[in-house]
Amino acid sequence: MYAVALVALGTSVEAEAPSFAEELGLDPYGATQVLRRQLPTVVLRTPDRDVASKQLERLVRRGHSAVGFSLAAVVASAAMGEVRSFVLEDGAVRFQLRGRQDELVPFDAFLCFVRAVHRSTEKVTTVTKERAFDIKKFAVSGGVLMTKAVEKEKVSQVEEREPVVYLFRRGSPPLLFGATRAKYMGLGAEVRPTQLENFERTLTLLRERAPFAPYDTRLVGVRAPSEVKMGLGRGQESTSSADGIDLLAHVVAMTLARASASPYRER
Repeated sequence: MYAVALVALGTSVEAEAPSFAEELGLDPYGATQVLRRQLPTVVLRTPDRDVASKQLERLVRRGHSAVGFSLAAVVASAAMGEVRSFVLEDGAVRFQLRGRQDELVPFDAFLCFVRAVHRSTEKVTTVTKERAFDIKKFAVSGGVLMTKAVEKEKVSQVEEREPVVYLFRRGSPPLLFGATRAKYMGLGAEVRPTQLENFERTLTLLRERAPFAPYDTRLVGVRAPSEVKMGLGRGQESTSSADGIDLLAHVVAMTLARASASPYRER
């Protein structure tokens, strides 16, 4: 499966909408809605590589920033190394990864740091049964007290947001650094009172040691266009934006790699 993502418009939405609608088989309103999404956004998925290539060429020809790629190249965050803790060393950082062997990453191996937010929602539905007075049966029974079973449904919902950064590097899949999942003993005397402060300080130290690697925050305010639903058991449901954000993080990384003049640019 191949995809084309629109990264930035080179013209107005109104100017692009007619051509965009015709090429993708959308009505004018639908095309306008797609183009008004927060960018970057995936505008085409197809099993045909030639179709994806031609659409990418048309978008670029009209002055837009876009990328085309195989979805097989996208690494899901569940398959990435998840940073548990770290140690800053001379010329490199040693990451302790959850459920995996440690990895030593030279600072000059970093391609870019892509900042984002993973949103998850857990919904719990509980059903209780109560006995309630049944006026109809009371009347028919001639005054005998009658009750009926009544089910009441209660839905509780909790939303969580976790700041994350995707650490893209040369020659290996990206690593995922989540603010609430990592431990910060590696900061030593610089440990701060809160997880977010420690997360920010860690990013600052990584960026200071890899100044050539672009740091991009455009996904911080972007909501993934679709969420993965997972059943947790009876009456429980969880949704996560992680898969959608993973895809967009790869789009951003590809865009940065193409634009970068760094000697460490991905080839």
